[in-house]
Formats: sequence, C-alpha cells, structure tokens
Amino acid sequence: MIIKNFQELARTDARKFLLEITENVLIEYSPENYIFQYLKENDPMKEIKEFSVISIGKASVKMATGALKFYRERIKRCIVLTNEDEVNFQDIEHMKTDLLILRGDHPYPGQNSLTSTKRIIDFISNEANPILFLVSGGGSAMLEYPRVKIDEYNRIIKCLMDNGTDIYGLNNVRCCLSNVKCGKLLNYYKGDLWVSLIISDVPGDDPRIISSGPSIPWKHDLRSIQRKISICSVECPDQVQEFSYEGRLVNSVILKNRNFLDYLSLKLRERGYEVLDLGSGINMENHRLAHWIGEIYRFAIESKRDRFAIIGGGETTVEVKGNGEGGRNQELALRVMKELKGNFTFLAIGTDGIDGNSIAAGAIVDNSDLNSFGLEEIETYLENNDSFTLLKRMGDAIITGKTGNNVSDLFMLIHN
Repeated sequence: MIIKNFQELARTDARKFLLEITENVLIEYSPENYIFQYLKENDPMKEIKEFSVISIGKASVKMATGALKFYRERIKRCIVLTNEDEVNFQDIEHMKTDLLILRGDHPYPGQNSLTSTKRIIDFISNEANPILFLVSGGGSAMLEYPRVKIDEYNRIIKCLMDNGTDIYGLNNVRCCLSNVKCGKLLNYYKGDLWVSLIISDVPGDDPRIISSGPSIPWKHDLRSIQRKISICSVECPDQVQEFSYEGRLVNSVILKNRNFLDYLSLKLRERGYEVLDLGSGINMENHRLAHWIGEIYRFAIESKRDRFAIIGGGETTVEVKGNGEGGRNQELALRVMKELKGNFTFLAIGTDGIDGNSIAAGAIVDNSDLNSFGLEEIETYLENNDSFTLLKRMGDAIITGKTGNNVSDLFMLIHN
C-alpha cells in the first residue's frame, strides 16, 4: 500500500473511505502508467527514428520508466535527474538505451544539483538529435546553474519562502538568478526539435512555473514583488540574453491536479455525496483557506445539506514563525479542525508524499479528535509550526514516503 499506516488511520468508515480513494487516485495516476497511456494516444515523436530523453523532478524516475517502456530502443540516451536515494528501473535494464542517473538536491539546490545540471548542459550543448524532455515538480531545486553563489541563492529563496512569497514571486526571482530557468536551458541546445511533456504541481497549471520552466521562455518582472524582495535583499545580476533558441519547441502539460480532483469527485458522488468543488487552482495563505472551508461548511449545514463533501487542490503558503516539524497540509488539517463543529472527516495530503520538513504526507482528522485535544493546545502547536508533533500524538499523520507522484496538494472534507 502507498499509505504505510493505513490501518492505524482507518479508525472509522469515513476515514477508511477517504484513505481508500486517496490511495486509489495515487495508483490510477501514477506517472509511469499515465505517461505510457498518454504516449499510446498522443505520441509526439512518432515520426522520429532516434532521439534522447531527459527527465527531471520528483516524478522523473516513473516518467522515464513509462517512456522507456513505450519507446524502447528508439531512445538513444536517457538522462534522469532525481532526488531519490534508490532508483530501480525494473524490466528495462536489458535495453540498449544509454541510461544515466543523476542526483539533484531538494528543497534547495546544492552541489549535487550544480554538478548534475552542468552534465546536462554539456550533453545538450553537443546534441543534435531531438530531445523529449519530461518535467515534474521539484526540478526548480534539482536543475539549477545559478548566476550567483549557491549559498546566496539559497539564502534568498529561503527568505522569500519563509515570508510567504507565492510560486509566481519565487519564480520571478529564480529566473533572475538562474542560467537555466525560464527557457534559458534551451540556449545551450544545438538540435532543432525539443518536446516537453509536463506534470503540473502548481495552481493554474502554468508551464512557466512548473520546475521554473526550463523550456518555457518567460521574461521576469521583479517589480510585481518589490516589497517581498526588499525584505530579503535581492539583487539581480546584470541581464543576460533571456531566450535565443530558434528550433521547433513543443510544451504540453499532460497531467495535473484537476485530473485527481475529477477522480475523487466521481468516487464521492458514487458514494452518494453532494460534491462542492472549490477547484484545483487554490493559491492562498493557509489560514485563509481553512476559514474559507469553514464558511462553506457552515453554509452547507445551514442549507440543510445532509451528506456533502468539499474538495479542492492547489498549494497554500505558510508563514514560518517557529522551529517545529510540519507542513502546509498538516497545518491546514489542524486549522480546519478549529473552524468546524459537527460530524466531519477531513483529509489533506501532498501528492509527492512529503509535507514540509516532516516525514508525513499530510493528515486526516475528524471531530472526535477535539474530544482529546483542545483548541488552545492546537493553537500552541500551530504558533510553533509544529503540526506534525501534535498530529503524531493524535495518530492522524499520513505516512507514505516519496510517492513518485507530484501534482501539488489535495483536500477532502465529508459530512454525513
């Protein structure tokens, strides 16, 4: 099972149901299975006899596996950039493809990312064959060759994240500081066809933002986040040529948070729930989303809806004030608990299996938790950004390990 502590968490029928459909959606939309099926129906390389594959991000291993199984010997070379400790390409080691596994760092680029990115740059600088580029979230840290020293780069990015800067603001700064983001990776490529297939982990599914868009030309604009960058003392190096590639470029987002929500909505409706879908592009502060969910929940109760579900997906921001363990999904679960009264069960999870600086993927809570843990105690843990410690005590932290999926976050609330 993907959820390692499933039995411990499934203490009620409602909990078991939410955990089951979460488990099933992660399997149904596994990047390996999904990309294989996508290529069967929409092969962008069907006229190409031989080409190379570069796969980056948290889903890079599974995306590459699906592509290798589909194309087999047509792939001349496959480069996989991952932060996974152990990589196992089952059933394809016997292929003639030249397979290179590179390591990247996450959540901040380090020496692994710099060394691996330089090897990718060296490869594409001498490559004339077409390239199939497989992109998933997490590549912002794994694929990086900055224009400033790495310690300064990481100081700036961490400062911006700790001050609640959203993904667009972060990418504005990343583009300014990088030699490979916002399409600039292609400036090194000597061939004439580059095809990117992208799994989205960002609200709105904007390909410029996913892994900071290494194949998506985008001119940054720091004026839009001037207040945030002044707090973090950001200085942009002198401008360089942003995008100079002149070959054929295809960028396609093939899998996103919306696919997951549609699946969950279908399963909830089949069980008889009226589904209130808040959408897949949620991008707001964590406490605001919790309050919004609470308002909709109260509206549904007042409207005499007896059996309903509230679902949504995206990525919230959290202002880090304390030094505890936790993440945005676990904080959301605790904040939603504070908002609600009545019979509810709520689940929030990061589809990559890692939530913040904890070992948890997210959390599942219900109204019975409030019988043992009071609102003041919950608030104390939230103030220290220590949601995992409390949820572990509650027996409510969801543990999956790295899933190989990465389409941002999902949440579901059900009321019977």
